[in-house]
Amino acid sequence: HLELNADVTWGEIRVEVLDDTGAVIPRFGLKVCQPVIGDSVRHRVEWEGADLVSLAGTTVKLRFYLQCARLYAFQFQI
Repeated sequence: HLELNADVTWGEIRVEVLDDTGAVIPRFGLKVCQPVIGDSVRHRVEWEGADLVSLAGTTVKLRFYLQCARLYAFQFQI
């Protein structure tokens, strides 16, 4: 899974997962990403009906959408 260290007290963060050409990977788009809110060093990003395990071994890019938020770091966890 994807974890964020972020302060999202007043807004939200959403994340899209892209393939190596920059196209959004189906089931990992902006509309199905659950908004991340609150202040935490370990926010977990989730998409409706999708799991990042299905992309293991694949090259991906991330696109972050921040609204009134501060993103300090992100990491993939097993």
